[in-house]
Amino acid sequence: MFLQDKNKDSFLKKTSEQIEDSVDEAIFEEAYEEYLKNGKKSRPVSELWKEAGD
Repeated sequence: MFLQDKNKDSFLKKTSEQIEDSVDEAIFEEAYEEYLKNGKKSRPVSELWKEAGD
């Protein structure tokens, strides 16, 4: 057998985590591009606190 069950489980877990990370990154990049395309700009949280009256 190429991988023992313990090693196989560890390998599959690590591989699935890497795939999930890649998908998350792709989703983020697409959302961020859309955010910028729509003319959105970020600002410091301190401005939000000022608007909230804090």
